[in-house]
Amino acid sequence: MKLTPVVAAALFLALGICERPFSAQVDDPRQLSSDNHTVATNATPKLREIGANYFEALKQSQIWINVEPELMEIGPAPVILNLTVAFAGFQLNDPPNSVAVRAQPRCFPIVFPERVREPLLRFLVNGSTKIDLTAVGATYQWIPSCSESQRDTVIAQVPVAVVRQIAEGGDVTVDALGFALRFTTADSVAWRLFLRTVEHGATLVQRR
Repeated sequence: MKLTPVVAAALFLALGICERPFSAQVDDPRQLSSDNHTVATNATPKLREIGANYFEALKQSQIWINVEPELMEIGPAPVILNLTVAFAGFQLNDPPNSVAVRAQPRCFPIVFPERVREPLLRFLVNGSTKIDLTAVGATYQWIPSCSESQRDTVIAQVPVAVVRQIAEGGDVTVDALGFALRFTTADSVAWRLFLRTVEHGATLVQRR
């Protein structure tokens, strides 16, 4: 396993750190591409809803979405899958090349506290296409989220094309942190919503 430095944007989301929304506005929307999405800030989105915020300390904007695939055994969903695109300033001028894909256990309340979390994040699309983000030689991060010392969260920077392949799969199962999960239709719809939001660029504006 090769570890990279912790991605600040993803870490901010993991810790639930949010700053007050910024006050910048787009002065002239005609300057934007016709496909560029205007995204209102939303620091506390609901599940499967687009989140967006500007972090003054980083001089950086983030757009993200969270889903909780269903557990393929009896019990509540134990893993949150997060997609995040981060960019300097308020405007993503070009289509992103990659997306941060994050698998994090639910911390409050802790689900299956007796089970050891493993550094695994693997997708099986339509029963045949295997996408292993934590394969031998892959570059990813294995960091703590629910505690300061116990590592339990995988973060991988993934090409947009791979995220799209997963989002458009009719049948997606996931091995994340040692749990066997399955995408619901709503999870796939949420991933496609995220891709539509950022795929041609995006501009953050203050929610009115």
